[in-house]
Amino acid sequence: AGPGKDIWKYREQQHFIRDAIVRASHEVSLHQKDNFKKLDEKLAAAECLKAANAVVGEKDALVTMTFTQIASRT
Repeated sequence: AGPGKDIWKYREQQHFIRDAIVRASHEVSLHQKDNFKKLDEKLAAAECLKAANAVVGEKDALVTMTFTQIASRT
């Protein structure tokens, strides 16, 4: 959560946030320009955060996203 934001407030909206992230990932191509099998992490994080913040209705409520595991089909 962003500075001064209450993470517990957003925890109650997790299922809506996850749904918005899944929808965003289907609307935008999140792969690297030169390799469609690799995730463009900066683009993916930006699009996912945009979707998540739209759900909670606050600008910069959620400010960072970390990818801990990335799986792709070859």
